[in-house]
Amino acid sequence: ERLIRTITQHIHQSLEVEQILQTTVTEVRQFLQTDRVLIYRFNPDLSGTMVVEAVLPPWVETLGLTVEDTCFLTKPGLAHRYRRGHTHHIDNVAEANIDPCYRALLTRFQVQANLVVPINCGSHLWGLLCAHHCRGPRHWQPKERALLSQLADQMAIALQQSHLLAQTATLAQQEKLFNDIISAISDSLELTDVMQRASHQMLKTLQASRSLVVLCQPNDATSEYTALAAAADITFPRGQVIPIRDNPHVQWVLSQDQPVAIADVTQEPTLAGVQPQLRKLCIGAMLDVAIRYRGIVKGMLCAHQCHASRNWTAAEAQLMKRVADHLAIAIHQAELYTQARSELAERKRLEAQLRYDASHDRLTGLPNRTLFLERLAQALDQLHHHCTNHRSLAVSTLEGAPDHCCDCQFALLFLDLDRFKVINDSLGHAMGDQLLQVVAQRLQTCLRPTDVAARLGGDEFVVLLSNLSDAAVAVSMAQRIHAILESPVLLEGHEVFIHASIGIALSATTYTDPNQVLRDADIAMYKAKGSNREYAIFDAPMHTLVMQQMELENDLCRALERCELRLYYQPIINLATGAAQGFEALVRWQHPRRGLVPPLDFIPIAENTGLIATLDLWTLNEACRQLNDWHQKLPHSHNLTVSVNLSGKQFVRRDLIQQIDAALSRNGLRGHHLKVEITESVLIQNAQMAIDLLKQLRQRHIQICMDDFGTGYSSLSYLHRFPIDVLKIDKSFITNLHRVGPSTGDYEIVKAIISLATNLNLTVVAEGIETVEQAVYLQTHQCQGGQGYYFSRPLSVEEATAFIAQLPLPSPAAKTETACRESTGPTA
Repeated sequence: ERLIRTITQHIHQSLEVEQILQTTVTEVRQFLQTDRVLIYRFNPDLSGTMVVEAVLPPWVETLGLTVEDTCFLTKPGLAHRYRRGHTHHIDNVAEANIDPCYRALLTRFQVQANLVVPINCGSHLWGLLCAHHCRGPRHWQPKERALLSQLADQMAIALQQSHLLAQTATLAQQEKLFNDIISAISDSLELTDVMQRASHQMLKTLQASRSLVVLCQPNDATSEYTALAAAADITFPRGQVIPIRDNPHVQWVLSQDQPVAIADVTQEPTLAGVQPQLRKLCIGAMLDVAIRYRGIVKGMLCAHQCHASRNWTAAEAQLMKRVADHLAIAIHQAELYTQARSELAERKRLEAQLRYDASHDRLTGLPNRTLFLERLAQALDQLHHHCTNHRSLAVSTLEGAPDHCCDCQFALLFLDLDRFKVINDSLGHAMGDQLLQVVAQRLQTCLRPTDVAARLGGDEFVVLLSNLSDAAVAVSMAQRIHAILESPVLLEGHEVFIHASIGIALSATTYTDPNQVLRDADIAMYKAKGSNREYAIFDAPMHTLVMQQMELENDLCRALERCELRLYYQPIINLATGAAQGFEALVRWQHPRRGLVPPLDFIPIAENTGLIATLDLWTLNEACRQLNDWHQKLPHSHNLTVSVNLSGKQFVRRDLIQQIDAALSRNGLRGHHLKVEITESVLIQNAQMAIDLLKQLRQRHIQICMDDFGTGYSSLSYLHRFPIDVLKIDKSFITNLHRVGPSTGDYEIVKAIISLATNLNLTVVAEGIETVEQAVYLQTHQCQGGQGYYFSRPLSVEEATAFIAQLPLPSPAAKTETACRESTGPTA
């Protein structure tokens, strides 16, 4: 009696149902001295949710769990028994004759004895009041079962009171809800928000199943629900297509000024063609009204009653009409606002696009040089502001003390794709662009969120690594980028391999301008490329070397003007007779401060700067002039020839033949006095053009020498295509011929080249002969000519003049041979 009085008092004092239910289960658990008491509320699908609970440890808590008791689905009679007020108890779950599904449910919650009482609100089974004994079996007394039944009735009263109170509150708020709809329309310029709020408010006001807004015009073929609100147990017809033009009911609604009320959709003739859709949406009754602004249809406002018919009242129809009229005003205002906003958005979009285009590379979408330098400047500013008292990233790493570095340190990676020009020229620029896009995509997959990648132009990319504490991170990133770029790329059936040279510049407070960091990373990249390494880290000696190279480049530009270039002449010897056949003209640079600069130091600079063509032309004219001078002064020199090297840039000049003709004519020389030396790479760049040009040279009795033979691309496959006279074996094959007698390796290669040339009626000249053993081996295997330090180093003009003066006078047979060659042209 005390317990019932306590619960009854709570029901009268409190309107909070959940508080009443929680107090009930707490009091009941204490009174019964059991382990768990809970209230299980039924969901529409007959699953249940534990809404309140009182439980003693260590037993499992169930509050908030949703449980599907399959017994309710397979045995409808169970729910029916509970609706009739029957209770259920089990004294010993282990021995009870119950369904396996129920036993599994009780075992899940460690229940060994339970008592279940239904909570019925009228004919509606609201839920169950359950008492669980978990520590062992328990015999439930009849008084205990009766007590729980009384308490369930008290809770049903509390639930019914709460429901009636909610209904009263709903009626009282209907006019207020309508005012809220008008307020929502007046307060918001977002049409979707207005319509959605109106749908929700209409749903509450009409107590309907659905409230919907459809924006459409009578001539539209179809439309979709623009805004929708539905009761909790009603599905949302998202994406449902509504016929408009061919729908008699919709056309009827849109043609009327007043709402159209349908109490039972199955009895309405205008809905006969859409009955399957109505059944799918569970619509039993409809109240629709057209939304019009100054006579122009903007859409429809609809209310649905699902699973049942409904007689709509005149007040409800009038409410729909008033809301539709206000929605029409809101739609018109939103159209004006949307138009203005669209114009503003388009302007902002264009401005943003212009800003984006100005700061990003159009091909790859990566930041361009401008944006990257801004990011680099920010990183540099942060370094100066926060890390002035810290050692540089490079120093801390080298000294093994990365803990002295702050998180504002950074590193710059400068990437250049090796042989990209070859890919671009062979496959076309469109393929080259695709390759650059692939590189950009792969770069981005390597980056951390704080890193930035950019394309500077051409095949140059940069990466800014931020928040570094160790230079090893930059090295690791360079290795990772190098590895991911090496995977082959398939471009329209062509498999392309990428290799990148990477330069790394580490942050330091000595940098004051972002371009300085970029410069040093670029220098390190060229260091990596020149040494055939994956990456190189910039250091001070690199900058010194670059400055020296730049100074050398500037000096080279003036070398021709200042007459600082010299030609040296290395004799080419007939190995069979030991007589001199001619000279190879080798350019040297007599620098005013550096002295004699070797070719390896300035020829690459001349090629990179484009001066090589001018240098080649000077060499051609100077060599011809000097040979003519010897012919005039030294009778010993009439049979001598001069060999001149032609670079790739000079060889492809359209006026090359005219330049050679002019040089020979100006110096009174015949074509057989001149030999031109070219490499295989020069020939294969444009094979057909090379063939035409070589034929013109042979017509002038100018012999063509293939220089550095054996080190090119496909030497043997090109010999039969090009009109070549002389093969010059590269000195790399001659160097290892250091002892007498046959051997493998270079011995066999040299022998094979001589044999091949003999079969093709070509003359063979070996370069780089430095020992008697090499000379003897070549002579033994019928190599016709040779040059190298064994015979003579390159000679100055004075030394070469003295060398010629010591030569014996040409024999009458030699003079006759020369005359025949001049009159009949070159042999095969």
